[in-house]
Amino acid sequence: ITDLVGFSTAMKIQVTTADTSLGSTDALAMLQRIEAQNVLRFGIGTANSKTLTLSVYAKAPTGNGTYCMGICMPGGGHYVKEVTVGTSWSRLEVNIPATTTSSHATSATGTANGLQAFIALCTGSGRNTATNGVWGDGANIKGTTNQTNFYASTSNNLWLTGWQLEAGDKMTPFEHRSFEDEFARCQRYFQTFSYMNGYTHHMFNATQAYGFVQLPGGPMRATPSASLSDTGSDTMHVAGSSKTISGVAVAASRPDGILHRVDLSSSATAGHAAHYDNNSTPYMLISAEL
Repeated sequence: ITDLVGFSTAMKIQVTTADTSLGSTDALAMLQRIEAQNVLRFGIGTANSKTLTLSVYAKAPTGNGTYCMGICMPGGGHYVKEVTVGTSWSRLEVNIPATTTSSHATSATGTANGLQAFIALCTGSGRNTATNGVWGDGANIKGTTNQTNFYASTSNNLWLTGWQLEAGDKMTPFEHRSFEDEFARCQRYFQTFSYMNGYTHHMFNATQAYGFVQLPGGPMRATPSASLSDTGSDTMHVAGSSKTISGVAVAASRPDGILHRVDLSSSATAGHAAHYDNNSTPYMLISAEL
């Protein structure tokens, strides 16, 4: 983007299929999930509860109007505030008062989803029951009855950038992190790994070889899921012989690595080292998203 000082990128949300008949439990929002262990310091629902401020830069050249921003606590409560999104960039601010009501606290712990900060795009009648600017029970409430239905027209588009949640009753300048810092933080939730030519395995039995991939970005939030871009038709070298690969799979995973299995179409000797030979550029997609 070139029309907002201090920012070069933004998320653009464009409606491609309109929906003018929302179901009662329908709700769509742009949101950020935050680990429970990272929101404990806010003390939400305890005697040590702190005031929070949520802010974002937004514009809607078409589809502008009243939107709802706030937070919801999985297993707990919600705080929703109406904001006005105009046709040009403005910084929206929502001040979230402290709450000592225990039912507003999240029930999540550790690395689980403990808070969702959001701006709603549309809410059905069962999801727009919030009272504007008041804490309430229920983690699935995302708006008030004044929430704009952003999905009412395929002409609508919404631009967002500079999303920030912080302790305190006033928003502060957006914290611009370095690319290296932001990238390292992202790798806690998603990584890719290329297992190109030269990757070494160990023959577990006559037709299966295993290799452990130490994740290059460090340990992830939780045990990840992994998918592979290539599932066979390549070669493995075992004790000087070339073996055709009939399939590859993720055998197991843990936060710091993936156990990769290769199936051979002909027998080799168990215990031998095996050298993976692939002429393409296969890779793993490794996710521990909230």
